[in-house]
This record gives sequence, structure tokens and C-alpha cells, in this order.
Amino acid sequence: MEILLKAGAVFMIIALALAWLLVAVKYLGLFGGFITNAKYLLSAHLDYIFMAILNWLTFALFNQLHLPAAKEMLWLIVAGSALNPALFVFLSIKPDVKKSIFSPFGMASGFSFTLTSAGYGWAALVVGGFL
Repeated sequence: MEILLKAGAVFMIIALALAWLLVAVKYLGLFGGFITNAKYLLSAHLDYIFMAILNWLTFALFNQLHLPAAKEMLWLIVAGSALNPALFVFLSIKPDVKKSIFSPFGMASGFSFTLTSAGYGWAALVVGGFL
């Protein structure tokens, strides 16, 4: 379970770093040749915050309710939580990447969404008493 606390902390630190990077890009004119889409960078920043909160919330619920947490479930949550916002970071650098379902980016997106859905879905089923 501790992995959710640590991962949440890492995601929040990344979100803070992205916030400062966003300030550097939008208001200081830095990294303009590298970060070509600030909207995707903002999306990554917000998504890392959401993932940090979801990791901490899942930890708190499982702890408070004394629920068993399978290691596989925890790793699905952490891996999905890390990869989803990373896709936005990639898009902030290369927004014109091919996004069709069978493109490398499309497949990475599908993989990321599957990890995240499986992990948090599994956790929801445990919290709801269905597993």
C-alpha cells in the first residue's frame, strides 16, 4: 500500500515542476522550441495532480476500511497513473503526432487507459464490496 503514498508524492512533485515549466513557457518565453503546445502541458500538470490525489484517496480508503490490496492492483494503479499524464507531456512536445488507434501513440494511449481502468476499476470493486 505504501507504493500509493510514494507514487502520489512523486506525481505531485512532477505536477509542481510542470507548473513552473508552464510559467517558463507561457510568461518567460523559455523552451519555446521544445514545448510547442502549452495546453497539453497544462493538461499534464492537472492530470498529475488528479493522479496524486487518486493514489492518496485509494490508500486512505483501503487503510480506513481495512481492505486487502493485491500488489497487482496497486501496480496497475501506479503504472496507469504515471503513463496517462506522461502522454500529455509527450503531446506538449510533439502535438502533431499521429493519433490513430493503431499508431504507436494510439496504442500507448490504449495501453495506458487499460492499465488505469483496470487498476482503479479493481479498487472500486474491492471498496464496493463486489470482490
